[in-house]
Amino acid sequence: MDADGYVYETADSLDAEVADLEARAREAREEAEEARKLPGLSGPADAAEADLRRLEAALRDLRLIQKRIEASGHAYREPHGLQEAMDVCYDAFNRHVLSESVTSDFVYGHNVEIRLPVEAQESYRHAQSSGLFSRFEVWEGFETDGRETVETTDTYLFGVAALETREALFLVAEW
Repeated sequence: MDADGYVYETADSLDAEVADLEARAREAREEAEEARKLPGLSGPADAAEADLRRLEAALRDLRLIQKRIEASGHAYREPHGLQEAMDVCYDAFNRHVLSESVTSDFVYGHNVEIRLPVEAQESYRHAQSSGLFSRFEVWEGFETDGRETVETTDTYLFGVAALETREALFLVAEW
């Protein structure tokens, strides 16, 4: 799948998003502080502080994404953008939850009947044992002959991290 417009592949793009959120958070903080100094502006101060909390939560999540990339080497995919890319690149696609980590010692398998090549299983084993992901999903993209016959299938295994403001997908394997 070639959907670079929807994919955060490099640390540079995440760094740019972090820098943008930091600037917006500074602006919201300054706005709230100035509004608190003036009579009658408690509403605007409250709004700026609420936005500041949202921006700070998003910043925490982006920093966690960066740490997971550094720790695991897996490329980050933004879920909504990835879904749009799959819609554009394939005639059809589906996704399945493969497994979920209920606790650090217990992993629940969803009995998805899909073949996982040995290389994908090795990548899964490494990613699952890292403790960085709470769930693993398999995404399949299908190209058809325009009717009902599937001509090609591309399959992707993602580790999912449930963060404070978003879910983050990390590419673990593809085949």
